[in-house]
Amino acid sequence: MKKSDNKIKDKIIFIWKAHITNWLWRDRQTRRNARYMAFGEKKLKYLSKYTPFIKSLKPESEIQPVDPDKELFFSLWLQGYDSAPPIVKKCIASMKRMFGDRFILLEEKDIEKFIDLPSFVVEKWRNKQMIPAHFSDIVRIELLHKFGGYWLDATDFVYQPIPKEISETDFFMFVASPKHLIHTCVQNYFIRAKLGDPLLDMWRKVVLKYWETEDSANSYFLVQFLFKLLVTENPYAGEMFAKMPKIELDNAQLLWHEIGNLPYSPALEEELLARSFFQKCSYKGHTGIIRDIRPGSITDFLINGKGSDQ
Repeated sequence: MKKSDNKIKDKIIFIWKAHITNWLWRDRQTRRNARYMAFGEKKLKYLSKYTPFIKSLKPESEIQPVDPDKELFFSLWLQGYDSAPPIVKKCIASMKRMFGDRFILLEEKDIEKFIDLPSFVVEKWRNKQMIPAHFSDIVRIELLHKFGGYWLDATDFVYQPIPKEISETDFFMFVASPKHLIHTCVQNYFIRAKLGDPLLDMWRKVVLKYWETEDSANSYFLVQFLFKLLVTENPYAGEMFAKMPKIELDNAQLLWHEIGNLPYSPALEEELLARSFFQKCSYKGHTGIIRDIRPGSITDFLINGKGSDQ
């Protein structure tokens, strides 16, 4: 069968699973999940050509002893803080308050001071063969590979200390849920990795192998799909992933996706604080229910420090 015939066949299978047999009488979330899973299957099928390489990997690094009070917290805004949207500046300020001098915000010109990216990554970034999100995906993995510690997206609003369940584990990312990103297995807007963590090291090798081979990403969620393939196909990675605390990402997206427009109340604040130590925000209105922060809302209280009675 010709390669073009395979592409047509794959497209037909995707349409069949995502739309034709995705019955209209299903509830909205079920239909959405069916589309997500069909999309994920399509992307993973393409990435499966890397399975032999993934299966050949073995843990080659070891956790290094580091004083937990000296671990670093990294974030990135490529264009620089001054050009960041207001909500991003609020999130960055929250991380500075919480982590103090251990918080490091990088912009593009700072990257080479901290890590040496492979030449093929730099070239493909400069040639616009990867979008900022995919470049950032590589930068965060490289930073944690070299320094260990934590990665937070510049749109993470932090208001409580990181729980010990997360800080004391070797590696952590929030896992997908039936509500959000069920097809990707994990989300990487928050990563905890101790210096020398072997699972991070193996993931890094897979991501770099892809970009050494390919000229573009096959999905916005490329690194998440590669992680899913890694922990599924490599028994060592699968065993390490099985030990990772499994905390679904829903509670960290509660503000922006579900309750953010509700009027502030002490009870709502208490519920939010009990659910998660941070909230994933966005400067893109279409990604969540919030486009503009409503005065007197729970979001207004959390982000701007205003209650309905102030």
